[in-house]
Amino acid sequence: MTAAYTQTEVSGGYGRAYGKVNTGLYSTVRMYAFPTQGKAQGSADVTAVIGVPLAAGLNLDASHFERFAVGQTAIGDFGFGRAQSSNASLTYRLPPAEGFGLGAVRVRASRDWLAKSATADADVAFRIDGLPALMGGSVGYEWYETNASANKWRFALVALPR
Repeated sequence: MTAAYTQTEVSGGYGRAYGKVNTGLYSTVRMYAFPTQGKAQGSADVTAVIGVPLAAGLNLDASHFERFAVGQTAIGDFGFGRAQSSNASLTYRLPPAEGFGLGAVRVRASRDWLAKSATADADVAFRIDGLPALMGGSVGYEWYETNASANKWRFALVALPR
Protein backbone atom coordinates (compact mmCIF):
# COMPACT_ATOMS: atom_id res chain seq x y z
CA MET A 1 0.00 0.00 0.00
CA THR A 2 1.13 3.56 -0.63
CA ALA A 3 0.04 6.71 1.14
CA ALA A 4 1.21 10.28 1.54
CA TYR A 5 2.65 10.81 5.01
CA THR A 6 4.84 12.99 7.17
CA GLN A 7 7.39 11.75 9.63
CA THR A 8 8.82 13.64 12.56
CA GLU A 9 11.55 12.11 14.69
CA VAL A 10 13.60 13.41 17.60
CA SER A 11 16.39 11.46 19.31
CA GLY A 12 18.58 12.19 22.27
CA GLY A 13 20.64 10.52 24.90
CA TYR A 14 22.82 10.93 27.90
CA GLY A 15 25.81 8.86 28.91
CA ARG A 16 27.86 9.05 32.05
CA ALA A 17 30.77 7.18 33.55
CA TYR A 18 30.86 6.37 37.24
CA GLY A 19 34.47 5.43 37.70
CA LYS A 20 34.98 2.58 35.23
CA VAL A 21 31.26 1.83 34.89
CA ASN A 22 29.64 3.37 31.80
CA THR A 23 25.91 4.08 31.72
CA GLY A 24 23.54 5.59 29.22
CA LEU A 25 19.90 6.43 28.63
CA TYR A 26 18.73 7.03 25.06
CA SER A 27 15.37 7.89 23.59
CA THR A 28 13.66 8.36 20.24
CA VAL A 29 10.20 9.83 19.75
CA ARG A 30 8.57 9.61 16.34
CA MET A 31 5.26 10.60 14.77
CA TYR A 32 3.79 9.42 11.47
CA ALA A 33 0.80 11.32 10.09
CA PHE A 34 -1.31 10.14 7.14
CA PRO A 35 -3.50 13.15 6.32
CA THR A 36 -5.53 11.64 3.47
CA GLN A 37 -6.40 8.54 5.51
CA GLY A 38 -6.94 10.46 8.75
CA LYS A 39 -4.51 8.24 10.67
CA ALA A 40 -1.49 8.92 12.85
CA GLN A 41 0.86 6.92 15.02
CA GLY A 42 3.25 8.04 17.71
CA SER A 43 5.93 5.99 19.40
CA ALA A 44 8.58 6.48 22.05
CA ASP A 45 11.65 4.26 22.45
CA VAL A 46 13.73 4.22 25.62
CA THR A 47 16.99 2.28 26.01
CA ALA A 48 19.07 1.98 29.17
CA VAL A 49 22.63 0.60 28.91
CA ILE A 50 25.44 -0.28 31.27
CA GLY A 51 29.00 -1.48 30.69
CA VAL A 52 31.04 -2.86 33.57
CA PRO A 53 34.68 -3.98 33.45
CA LEU A 54 34.85 -6.94 35.84
CA ALA A 55 38.56 -7.75 35.51
CA ALA A 56 41.41 -7.22 33.05
CA GLY A 57 39.95 -8.07 29.64
CA LEU A 58 36.56 -9.12 31.05
CA ASN A 59 33.54 -6.89 30.39
CA LEU A 60 29.84 -7.17 31.11
CA ASP A 61 27.45 -5.18 28.91
CA ALA A 62 23.69 -5.08 29.38
CA SER A 63 20.77 -3.12 27.96
CA HIS A 64 17.01 -2.90 28.24
CA PHE A 65 14.70 -1.53 25.52
CA GLU A 66 11.10 -0.35 25.81
CA ARG A 67 8.83 0.92 23.03
CA PHE A 68 5.44 2.49 23.60
CA ALA A 69 3.14 3.16 20.63
CA VAL A 70 -0.31 4.66 20.08
CA GLY A 71 -2.42 5.16 16.97
CA GLN A 72 -2.53 3.52 13.56
CA THR A 73 -0.63 3.80 10.31
CA ALA A 74 -1.90 3.58 6.75
CA ILE A 75 1.24 1.66 5.72
CA GLY A 76 1.55 -1.60 7.65
CA ASP A 77 5.36 -1.77 7.47
CA PHE A 78 5.54 1.56 9.32
CA GLY A 79 3.42 0.35 12.20
CA PHE A 80 5.15 0.05 15.55
CA GLY A 81 3.80 -1.93 18.45
CA ARG A 82 4.72 -2.32 22.05
CA ALA A 83 8.20 -3.83 22.52
CA GLN A 84 10.22 -4.87 25.53
CA SER A 85 13.57 -6.66 25.40
CA SER A 86 16.75 -7.15 27.40
CA ASN A 87 20.28 -8.13 26.31
CA ALA A 88 23.48 -9.02 28.11
CA SER A 89 26.93 -10.12 27.04
CA LEU A 90 30.07 -11.16 28.85
CA THR A 91 33.27 -10.79 26.80
CA TYR A 92 36.80 -11.85 27.62
CA ARG A 93 39.51 -10.39 25.37
CA LEU A 94 42.91 -11.98 25.46
CA PRO A 95 45.92 -9.64 25.60
CA PRO A 96 46.98 -8.35 22.15
CA ALA A 97 49.53 -10.52 20.36
CA GLU A 98 50.99 -10.92 16.89
CA GLY A 99 49.99 -13.62 14.45
CA PHE A 100 47.03 -15.96 14.37
CA GLY A 101 45.46 -16.87 17.69
CA LEU A 102 42.47 -16.70 19.98
CA GLY A 103 41.40 -13.08 20.43
CA ALA A 104 38.17 -13.20 22.45
CA VAL A 105 35.38 -15.37 23.77
CA ARG A 106 31.90 -14.05 24.42
CA VAL A 107 28.56 -15.31 25.68
CA ARG A 108 25.37 -13.44 24.86
CA ALA A 109 21.77 -13.73 26.01
CA SER A 110 18.65 -11.87 24.98
CA ARG A 111 15.02 -11.95 25.99
CA ASP A 112 11.97 -10.61 24.16
CA TRP A 113 9.53 -10.22 27.04
CA LEU A 114 6.41 -9.81 24.91
CA ALA A 115 7.11 -12.55 22.35
CA LYS A 116 8.20 -14.81 25.23
CA SER A 117 11.34 -15.83 23.40
CA ALA A 118 15.00 -15.95 24.35
CA THR A 119 18.37 -16.59 22.76
CA ALA A 120 21.74 -17.70 24.08
CA ASP A 121 24.93 -17.60 21.99
CA ALA A 122 28.60 -18.45 22.50
CA ASP A 123 31.20 -16.78 20.26
CA VAL A 124 34.87 -17.53 19.65
CA ALA A 125 36.84 -14.86 17.76
CA PHE A 126 40.39 -15.18 16.39
CA ARG A 127 43.14 -12.70 15.57
CA ILE A 128 44.05 -13.02 11.91
CA ASP A 129 46.94 -10.98 10.53
CA GLY A 130 45.79 -8.45 7.97
CA LEU A 131 42.19 -8.23 9.19
CA PRO A 132 41.10 -5.13 11.10
CA ALA A 133 38.70 -7.14 13.28
CA LEU A 134 38.62 -10.38 15.22
CA MET A 135 36.71 -13.03 13.25
CA GLY A 136 35.17 -16.30 14.36
CA GLY A 137 32.13 -18.45 14.78
CA SER A 138 29.07 -18.51 16.96
CA VAL A 139 26.69 -21.22 18.08
CA GLY A 140 23.45 -20.51 19.88
CA TYR A 141 19.91 -21.56 20.56
CA GLU A 142 16.62 -19.70 20.22
CA TRP A 143 13.54 -20.85 22.08
CA TYR A 144 9.92 -19.79 22.42
CA GLU A 145 7.77 -20.44 25.47
CA THR A 146 4.53 -20.59 23.49
CA ASN A 147 5.72 -22.43 20.33
CA ALA A 148 8.32 -25.13 20.96
CA SER A 149 8.26 -26.16 17.27
CA ALA A 150 9.87 -22.79 16.43
CA ASN A 151 12.90 -23.49 18.67
CA LYS A 152 16.14 -23.72 16.67
CA TRP A 153 19.90 -23.85 16.75
CA ARG A 154 21.76 -20.82 15.35
CA PHE A 155 25.16 -20.71 13.68
CA ALA A 156 26.84 -17.51 12.55
CA LEU A 157 30.06 -15.75 11.61
CA VAL A 158 30.95 -13.02 14.11
CA ALA A 159 33.31 -10.04 14.05
CA LEU A 160 34.55 -8.08 17.05
CA PRO A 161 36.64 -4.91 17.05
CA ARG A 162 40.31 -5.52 17.79
